[in-house]
Amino acid sequence: MIFEYKDDAPHKRVLEPGPGAAESDDDEVVLELARDGETVTGRWRPATATDWRDLGSITMDLPDDVQIGVSVLNRAQGDAEPASFSAAFADVTLAC
Repeated sequence: MIFEYKDDAPHKRVLEPGPGAAESDDDEVVLELARDGETVTGRWRPATATDWRDLGSITMDLPDDVQIGVSVLNRAQGDAEPASFSAAFADVTLAC
């Protein structure tokens, strides 16, 4: 898993792949994104675990009202060939 965001520019990485990256062999993971003012923090955990793992935080100019969503981006990294995969979202919850 790579944590990226886009703010009127190309995608910017918050968490790079590699040692310490968000890696799991689990089929299901839980993702949480939380906003506090102009800071958005991400964390995740395998669905069967209780301990959260940090993805990092970003700070940017954000209006009081923003549109949010979850997406999956499949792009080859470096010289790698694109690989097929599937993703499904369940129990998406928004709390204000």
